[in-house]
Amino acid sequence: MSHSVQCFRYDRWSAVPAMELLEGDLIVHAEQLVHVTAAPYLKGGKPHIPGEIREPGPIQIDFSSGYLARVMDLVGSGLQEFDDGTALITDFDLAPGFVYSPRLAKADLEAFCELHFDQYCAFNEDNRASIDECISVHLEPWWINAAKGSSK
Repeated sequence: MSHSVQCFRYDRWSAVPAMELLEGDLIVHAEQLVHVTAAPYLKGGKPHIPGEIREPGPIQIDFSSGYLARVMDLVGSGLQEFDDGTALITDFDLAPGFVYSPRLAKADLEAFCELHFDQYCAFNEDNRASIDECISVHLEPWWINAAKGSSK
C-alpha cells in the first residue's frame, strides 16, 4: 500500500508517494506545513518522514513593487520568497493552498504581474466576494500550459 502526501515542489502542490519524498520538500501533515529533513524510511511497515514544522516568517511589506503588490491584493494572497532569489504568490499558512503565479526572480515576477494584470483583475471581479471574506479561491495556472506549449 502506497501512502501519498501533499507535497510542494518548486511551484506547485501534488500528491507524492511518501517514500519518494526528498530532503527539503514541503509537505502538509496534520494540517501543518513540514520541511522534510531526511529521506523517509519504513519502521514497523509504516513510512516515517523526518521533518520539522515550518514556522511562518515575519510579515514583509514591500512598497517598492507596483504590479506585484496589486496582484497580491487582487488574489488575496501573500508572497513567498525562496533562498534561491525566486518568489511566487501563495500563502503557505493555508497549505496546501493555491499558487497564484509562477516562481520567478522577483523582478521577473513584477513584470509577469504587469503583463497579466488584466487576467488578475478579471479573476478578482469573478471572485471578489470570496476574496473579500479571506476565502482562498483556486486560480487555474494558465502559465503552466503556456510554458508547455512554448517548449514543443
